[in-house]
Formats: sequence, C-alpha cells, structure tokens
Amino acid sequence: MEEVLRHVYGVPPLFRTVPVPPPAMSAAGAAIVRYLNTTDAGIATDIDRILDTAEDLHRRRTRR
Repeated sequence: MEEVLRHVYGVPPLFRTVPVPPPAMSAAGAAIVRYLNTTDAGIATDIDRILDTAEDLHRRRTRR
C-alpha cells in the first residue's frame, strides 16, 4: 500500500530494483477503495462524488 501512496503523491518508490507493474498498482488502489467503502459509512454514502474527485485529480496530475 505504501508503494501506491508513494506513486500517487509522486514520491520516489522504495523498491527501485523491482518496478511495480501498473496492473498491480491499479489492483492495490482498488483494494484501498473497496476497504474504505466497506469500513467507513461516510465514504460509502458519498462514494460517487469521491471517485469523481479522484478521477479529476488523476487527470490533472497526468496532464503535466
């Protein structure tokens, strides 16, 4: 999970010798969303807005 957060915030990865493949990064991110959605009622209630915001932030970040 730390590798995913490092990637999201643009921090250098911990494991430079073994790159984390994009599908693994996506799967880990999806696991985080599933966990939060099932354990936090506030997130579950507002999940559509949260995911829309995350998508917008991702688009802005990858436009650079």
